[in-house]
Amino acid sequence: MNSHQKVLASERPQLETLNQALLGLRSQTERASRIIRSVQDFAQNRSETAQGLDVMVVLRDLIPLIEIQAKRFKAVVRVQGERGVPVVADKTMLEQVLLNLVRNGLEAMRDTPEDNRQLHINVARHDGWLEVKVIDQGCGVAPEMRSKLFSAFVTNKPKGTGVGLSLCKSLVEKHQGRIHFSRICDIGKHLV
Repeated sequence: MNSHQKVLASERPQLETLNQALLGLRSQTERASRIIRSVQDFAQNRSETAQGLDVMVVLRDLIPLIEIQAKRFKAVVRVQGERGVPVVADKTMLEQVLLNLVRNGLEAMRDTPEDNRQLHINVARHDGWLEVKVIDQGCGVAPEMRSKLFSAFVTNKPKGTGVGLSLCKSLVEKHQGRIHFSRICDIGKHLV
């Protein structure tokens, strides 16, 4: 529970404290709205930049950034997949989606014992689709959050804005793709 939620949850919040909490919430909401609008504008203006890409090549180029994040979380990242699996996409948008899913997976393992902090990224063809799975060993997503996971301003992180997965969804759908969360033995976020 963040400080704003604590103020709002207290039985008798002081008027000034309550006012500050509401101003803080308003500021965070406006900031998140600006971020979403700017990414949507960015996505609309980049529609001509889609090109044939090999996702494994894009991932290979992202490995240095992914490894920096993995070190921060004391996690191991394993990438597995078929080379030459093409997708028509904007490279910058694809990179953003992949990096955001990786970051979310790493953050989900914050309370996982260090020996078990493994993040798997799998790329394959599946039923005519390119399927990218980002699978973490985290604590999972509460059942009541699963249906709202890709909604704007929904987060279970203490300092989260609830913007990341919503943006991923917008970018994936812009490319006629689908994104969803699944729980199959391990917790996974799937980009299809």
